[in-house]
Amino acid sequence: MNIKAPIRWILPAVLALAFFGCRRESSPSSSQELLQLPVIAALNAPPGTVVLAQGQLEPAAGVIPIVAPVGDRLESIDVDEGSPVTVGKELATLAGAALRQAELAVAETQLAEGKLQSTAQLATAKAKLEVARIGVTKNEMQLTEARATLQRASAEGGELDLLQRKAALATEKLNQLRVAAAEPDSRRLVNESVVQQQELVVEAALAELDAAQRNGQSAVEAASLLVEASKAELNAAELQIESTSALAPLGSLEKKVDLLRLQVSSSKLKSPINGVVVAIDMAPGQPTTGMPVMRLADTSKMICRVEVPLAEIARVSLQAPVKMVASGLSEPLSGKVASISNIIGPPRLPNPNPMAQVDWRSALIIVEIDPQDAPRAAKIIQGQVDVGILAGKE
Repeated sequence: MNIKAPIRWILPAVLALAFFGCRRESSPSSSQELLQLPVIAALNAPPGTVVLAQGQLEPAAGVIPIVAPVGDRLESIDVDEGSPVTVGKELATLAGAALRQAELAVAETQLAEGKLQSTAQLATAKAKLEVARIGVTKNEMQLTEARATLQRASAEGGELDLLQRKAALATEKLNQLRVAAAEPDSRRLVNESVVQQQELVVEAALAELDAAQRNGQSAVEAASLLVEASKAELNAAELQIESTSALAPLGSLEKKVDLLRLQVSSSKLKSPINGVVVAIDMAPGQPTTGMPVMRLADTSKMICRVEVPLAEIARVSLQAPVKMVASGLSEPLSGKVASISNIIGPPRLPNPNPMAQVDWRSALIIVEIDPQDAPRAAKIIQGQVDVGILAGKE
């Protein structure tokens, strides 16, 4: 009988039983506790009172990427990693800055010249307008005077009144002479030549009266025409002022200057925050492709984003003490639970324990790191840490 075959099958079976027996005795949580004893020790609490999790260190306001416009080239970087920055500090310069600055100078010169030209044209138009207004006033006064002169001449005792009387008297005398010339008794005293002479006198008086009337009326009409002409000039001057303002290309030039100023400003990458340069991702000479040139952060306030297993989240309470350890930290970091998210999802941070579950769900909590520990946390931004949270009662 061959006993080697049963022995060959018995040995693997024994090893499997031993392996699965160990798995039953050592749960994922206990294995995780064994791997994270420094966290438990930092909290100085029994293992059963500590919620273990994985977290990532970040600035409270996040890491801010500084991105340059696509299609340019990085001319220079004016800061170093770790350099403190303030709002508005120049961080880097693009190659297109010099060209855009020159275009801006030309546009600003054109705008200044346009403003001077527009001002001169407007001043000329206003002067013409004032002259036209004076002309209207002068001609209106002349019209008023012509009408008054005609009215005075037509009034009793006036020039026209006297001429009318003179013509009337001459006409009356002419009629009397004609009557006398027709009567037998007086015919020898009034001959035909006397009557003709008086007719000439009457014609002269009527002609003089007509001429005076025409002159007076002509003066009024001429003054009226001058008023209309001066009003037309006034209207033309007003339209010239409007057209001067409308046709001047100042609006488009101002928009062009604003655009170029914006382009010049975008050619100088400036800090939007008070903080530090945490990373420089490009070197001078490289083309801009939309990727960050550098990254900034305000590291005065640091947090830890912690993924807590769903089964343990009920044991976590606000303001609970927290300890964080990592290989890059000489001493544990301290903090407190600041917020607990209600959104549940799969964990994103890898667990260093190879025996840990991979199909569990987690909730995100935010831990505020104590201010005195923030400088040390800022040295490993986005670094993964082992987290221990002093648990409350379940």
